[in-house]
Amino acid sequence: MTNDLSIFISLLIGAFLGSYHLFPKVIGIANYKRLMAVPNDRSSHTKQTPNLGGLVFFIAVIFAIYFSQQWDYSNVGMSIIPGLLILFFIGLKDDLMVISPVTKIVAQLCAISFILVHPAFQVEVLHGFLGINHIPLVVSIPISAFLMLFIINAFNLIDGIDGLAAMVAIVIFGVVGFLFFLLNLYFFVGVSIVMIGSLAAFLRYNLSSKNKIFMGDTGSLLIGFLISCAVMRIFAMSPILLKQLPFMTENLHLVVLSLLVVPFFDTARVFTVRLLSRKSPFSADRNHVHHLLIDYLHFSHKTASIVLGIFNLAFILLFLFLGANMASAGLFALFIFFVFVFSVFFYRINFSYKNLRRRIRFRSWLDK
Repeated sequence: MTNDLSIFISLLIGAFLGSYHLFPKVIGIANYKRLMAVPNDRSSHTKQTPNLGGLVFFIAVIFAIYFSQQWDYSNVGMSIIPGLLILFFIGLKDDLMVISPVTKIVAQLCAISFILVHPAFQVEVLHGFLGINHIPLVVSIPISAFLMLFIINAFNLIDGIDGLAAMVAIVIFGVVGFLFFLLNLYFFVGVSIVMIGSLAAFLRYNLSSKNKIFMGDTGSLLIGFLISCAVMRIFAMSPILLKQLPFMTENLHLVVLSLLVVPFFDTARVFTVRLLSRKSPFSADRNHVHHLLIDYLHFSHKTASIVLGIFNLAFILLFLFLGANMASAGLFALFIFFVFVFSVFFYRINFSYKNLRRRIRFRSWLDK
């Protein structure tokens, strides 16, 4: 155990220092080759900014898999690497020259297929969640594919302001790493620690006013993919191993999904608003929760990111506590209640959008 802890600490420090020195190199190349994110009418930025931060994440993940292979008893790393490669190239292409949503979805499904063919990611038991125990693979695999697809795109969509995606990812990887540590699955502990170190280094530049860089689709797709892999690995574990977790096994799915409350809620809300407005769910707008905090409550990027990161962590801790003391039916009802309350709150903000925009323009005109 002492030796493992020293390796984990070394991975954290190495990932942080390595990424810290790699990001300026990527920024320099992007500036020299003019590989920039160009602001548009819905952007939160006014300057062209390098958006190839995901390149450093990809390097970090590959090293994480290599140095964690001693704990990869199920050989899941060989299923993760092909998916990472697919999403890396499709994300890189989207960062350099925009591609269609359909192409991205097809690429994501190809990456997901490498995961779900591995028995270690196949869910056959629901552990009594809402009274359900066993589920056939012919049913669980399509549901798992949809869940992984939703996680990947949800994380991709919250990457709209400085710091948010990285802060939420650090929270998620921190809790996921802790759960895998309790389960003695050190492979995912190593991967989580490396991602935390790399993301912490990324924040130094993402929140900078000079050497700024975005993670881009390359980064957000890779992070969402890794998180979805971790989620499916926990869901697919045997009931005996899951007894080591500090909550009732029947609450496993709700507790794990609570890790993703910010990306899940934001994506579900935005898709619903767009569909009700008779728009494509993939159409661009400034209707995300982080945009509302900035446009209406006048939060800075950093403040909005910290608020949403703290909210995500508080929600996780609440469900970890309740998961140990409440039956799955009650916890599920509470989950739906929270979603309803937040949906109503942010719907009312969205409902007054046009009026607020007119007032802001009027005040600007008076100032002039």
